[in-house]
Amino acid sequence: MRREPGEGGYSLVELMVAVAITAATSAAVFNLFFQNRNLFEDQSLIVEMRQTARAVASMMAGEIRMAGQGIPVHAGSTDAAAWVEAVQVFLDGTDESTIVFRAGVRNGRAVFGSAPPPALALNRPATLTVADAGAVSSIVGRNSGRFVFLWGETAAGWTWVRAHVDAIDGRADTLTITPRQMAPVGGRFRARPDIQAEEALGYRLRSGSVQRAESRDFTSPEAPRWVWSALGDHFTELAFVYRDASGNAVSGDSVEARARIRRVDFRIRARTARRLIATGEFGTFDLAMTVYPRNVQLY
Repeated sequence: MRREPGEGGYSLVELMVAVAITAATSAAVFNLFFQNRNLFEDQSLIVEMRQTARAVASMMAGEIRMAGQGIPVHAGSTDAAAWVEAVQVFLDGTDESTIVFRAGVRNGRAVFGSAPPPALALNRPATLTVADAGAVSSIVGRNSGRFVFLWGETAAGWTWVRAHVDAIDGRADTLTITPRQMAPVGGRFRARPDIQAEEALGYRLRSGSVQRAESRDFTSPEAPRWVWSALGDHFTELAFVYRDASGNAVSGDSVEARARIRRVDFRIRARTARRLIATGEFGTFDLAMTVYPRNVQLY
């Protein structure tokens, strides 16, 4: 349609050109917006993955570092044989994919009364006087599978005793125990020994989750009762390598081998919760750490 000079408005062609330009500009703006949104979502997934991996690795390293805490490792190291399972730090089941070890989770110790305990004998109940039975109860608990370690000096050297907790009397401040294992030098302490509950921790990978476990029931010392729970999700690998004091790799398939562990290397691989929009693939993050447990040898 021809527009006469002086007439207002726009021609149809002009309107169509304007609409086309507006549509193209809007499309470019929206495309940029969606690209930025996708980039932001991808980056959020990557950051979340890396934070989770670092948090899991840090917790694992910290707890592996305290392996043997509260266990009579030093007393047991003086025994003639390395097969003393009762005072081994790393437990049966420790292998390339799983680590289980004794450690004092609550880091509490009971305090004896003014005198050393009487001479202790295997499978013979004994009642010990403690300074505060309530404190002992908070450390040991009342589970039927709870055990305690006692260790200290005798006239013949260091000794240790692993005993079942039979009863705790808060009014009389007494602890009744039955020794189940002890060092060859016997159970007569020259002074008040240290005493701490037997506890253990573990880590493994199952169905994409790094799982952590605690055990306080040692009715069977070779097979404690574990309670596993997810610590972090979206993991594809958790691998352990164990080394002796010389840096040589050792396995966890025997007491003798586990007794030589002085260093733990582990590697984890995490992946994003979903595929990245930009690549259509899962993002991954590898993290490796070396840990020296502080309580596994005499210095």
